[in-house]
Amino acid sequence: VTLYEKAIGVVNGWSVEQAAVMTTFRDSHLAFAHSLSALLGKPAPGSASAAVVAAFDAAFSGSATEVCASAARFESSAVATHGEVLAGLQGVNGAALVASIQIAEARHCTVLADLAGLTDDASLLVDEEAEPISVNG
Repeated sequence: VTLYEKAIGVVNGWSVEQAAVMTTFRDSHLAFAHSLSALLGKPAPGSASAAVVAAFDAAFSGSATEVCASAARFESSAVATHGEVLAGLQGVNGAALVASIQIAEARHCTVLADLAGLTDDASLLVDEEAEPISVNG
């Protein structure tokens, strides 16, 4: 949410379509955070991971096209991260929620890559070699 907020606020030259997508994806990430917080209860951190924001902060500035490409890479990393998280979950409710978020973020990758002007099939899909996001810095 923090990264999308930053991008929405600092990038000039958003097309109407790009602005709508970025706003929708920010709202999606907010909904993901609320859902995860509701499932976790009091142990939920209630704020963005400073390590994640720091790792991707610079990539969420530049031209609208550059930010869309960076956001696609970020979403690919999120998909990889959710795959690792799923492997360690035991409860069905948590696994179902994380899997649903993972699928949505995989779709985000394709939309963002398209908005960045990428046209080859491989770049329009999730990067299967994306590194998971380390929340420990």
